[in-house]
Amino acid sequence: MNLFHSNPSPVFLKRDSDLEAQKEALISIRPQYSEEVQAVIDEDLKILEYGIAGEKRIAYELENSHIPMYIIHDLFLEHEGLSAQIDYLIFTRKCFFVVECKNLYGSISIASDGTFTRTVQTARGYRKEGIYSPITQNRRHLELIKAIVNQSLAARIGNLFLDGFESTWIPVVCIANEKTVVNDRYAGKAIRNQIVRHDGLVRFIRNHYNACNEFPMSDKETRETAEKWLQRNVPNPTDYLAKYDRLQAEAAAGKPEKQTVLCPKCGAPMVLRTAARGANAGRQFYGCSRYPACRGIVNLG
Repeated sequence: MNLFHSNPSPVFLKRDSDLEAQKEALISIRPQYSEEVQAVIDEDLKILEYGIAGEKRIAYELENSHIPMYIIHDLFLEHEGLSAQIDYLIFTRKCFFVVECKNLYGSISIASDGTFTRTVQTARGYRKEGIYSPITQNRRHLELIKAIVNQSLAARIGNLFLDGFESTWIPVVCIANEKTVVNDRYAGKAIRNQIVRHDGLVRFIRNHYNACNEFPMSDKETRETAEKWLQRNVPNPTDYLAKYDRLQAEAAAGKPEKQTVLCPKCGAPMVLRTAARGANAGRQFYGCSRYPACRGIVNLG
């Protein structure tokens, strides 16, 4: 497939990601918080690690695709009070791809109405939980893009986009975790056609490019188009650290006179824990901080 003549390989116009900055910020602030808040930070760090790993897998596939295209990673757009954070925006000569990266875990089921449900195995068995639909998330990204196109920077570019918007802008949800099981047998065809694994993304791009009937732009026009969208990138204003100050304040307000409980066996400080299994599962107790060297406990209630 000859997408370009002068540019034979993919070009990243933007590689960096807000996730890496979030990770570094969480690592740096973690020591200043209480143990309870540190536990929340540790969980958030795990989620960030999953997200970063997923985006790297997609970047690897694109980088080794041998498809000439222009790629913007982690684009944040604002327009008339609305915003969208787009994981990857990919430009080829005939069509553009809006990629939502999901490093989902567990078994994902998609119902006929598009509802996403996750099933995960826990120590107590299996747990089901609903998750926000990445299809809906990506559709909102496209709605914002279309609104921006409506106020196009140049009449020619605006007309090009609007005349064939649905065939030009292609949404795709990319599952970046190879261990994720996706059951989409009950989902509609329109939904199934938007979901690919990261190792199938390159094939997805090739197939849609070949099926697109739009007149191809030149390499120069394609790059200029991608660069105009990159110019719209703004810093993400979300304060990801504010919630930890709130949690710290709430913890302090709830425990104004926190006292240290000492182990009745060895005198070391004790830690509040929750029984995970057995007859007392779910009940809290104090366990010695020197466990397993010391197995002293103080039951509550």
